Amino acid sequence: MIAKMQGIAVHDGWRPYRSYDVVHQLCNAHHLRELASVGVVWNQAWANELIALLVEAKDAVDAARATGQTTLSPSAAALGADPLRDAHCSRPRGQPSTAVGRRHGRARTAANLLKRLDTERADVLRFTENFDSPFDNNQAERDVRMVKLQQKISGSWRTLTGARNYTAIAATSRR
Repeated sequence: MIAKMQGIAVHDGWRPYRSYDVVHQLCNAHHLRELASVGVVWNQAWANELIALLVEAKDAVDAARATGQTTLSPSAAALGADPLRDAHCSRPRGQPSTAVGRRHGRARTAANLLKRLDTERADVLRFTENFDSPFDNNQAERDVRMVKLQQKISGSWRTLTGARNYTAIAATSRR
């Protein structure tokens, strides 16, 4: 029997993750990397503004959490609503439209990122409403990095016992 996951699934937005019946939070570390690429490499000002917005929201949550609060003040909670909408509305002026039939390129990448940030806004900003939801999934990715690396190098484990032995050794070496 497989146990049902409870809590919040923080992920990069890969569509198959949506098939799981859990609360979703999109990883903002992924968004920051994508926005930096769009903003710095392709010189899109709206992307740099959204980077500042996400970092400001994270700082507001961290400050509120440090003072023992469990939610943001109404003014701080509204931080992400208008700037995301404004960036989405201003895109046609500051960002080239996507070419018909193109699958790759800066226009498609930037447009898809902005569309995801707008349509999945609740999952992007969930960390501002629910302090149990982390800003990113970096800790989870660090936790599985060595297992994935070992699996990539060896191809796989031959037996369940071998996999259990590896995880037991890895767990004791982290202490």
